[in-house]
Formats: sequence, structure tokens, C-alpha cells
Amino acid sequence: MAAHPEDPDAIFNFGVTLAQLGLISRALGQIRHFVELKPEDRDGHFSLANLLADDGQDAAAIKEFETTLSLDPEYLEAYSYLGGVYSKLGDFERAEKIFRVIVEKGGESEVAGEAKARLDSLAHVKNKEA
Repeated sequence: MAAHPEDPDAIFNFGVTLAQLGLISRALGQIRHFVELKPEDRDGHFSLANLLADDGQDAAAIKEFETTLSLDPEYLEAYSYLGGVYSKLGDFERAEKIFRVIVEKGGESEVAGEAKARLDSLAHVKNKEA
């Protein structure tokens, strides 16, 4: 438990530190608590989504990435990670749609460039399957 059990910032920082140490299950507890205290915090949901994905809880991670995007529909990094989860699951159609959104919204950003590369990679996968 964080030193200040009801201080959201302390809880978040402690959760991030635990994650950096590889203590994912403990980090998940801290970040979940942070999200309970600050349910409208985009970064809290994004961190929770990433931890869930790291823990192999893909369905829960997808839900948290979607919550993140409902709070900030322009958060390209959240789209990118969500597309990555769908790719990992083999749902290339959803992944492709998400990467296209990034390209459309991202202009010349680094995230958009990465999304273009991932679209190219998906096209090669689809061609091999055909």
C-alpha cells in the first residue's frame, strides 16, 4: 500500500514504480485504486490498460483502452496500444481500422508514422493468408 493511501498522486506514482520493478500484480492494485479515486483520469486508465495487457488480461485491457479513448478521443498513443492488442490477438481487421484512425488523425506525427508501418505489416500478413 502507498504511504498515503488516499493521495491519488502518491498511489499512482507508487503503482508506476511497482510496474517499473516488474511487480505487475501489485502495480495493478495501486493503479486500480487510483482509477477508483479519479475515474475521469485519462492517464490512470491508460496505465491500467497497459498493465492489464502486460499481465495477459487482453479483454480487460481493451476495455480500459476504450475507456481511455472515451475520455480523450484524440489520444493517439492509446489507439496505438489498442491496435497492438488486437494484432496480438490476431484480430487484424480491428487492428487495421485502429491504425487507419491514427494515420487520419496523426498527420506527420511519430505515432502516425508507426501506424503506417504497422498497416504495411498487416497488409503482408493478409497477403500471406490469401
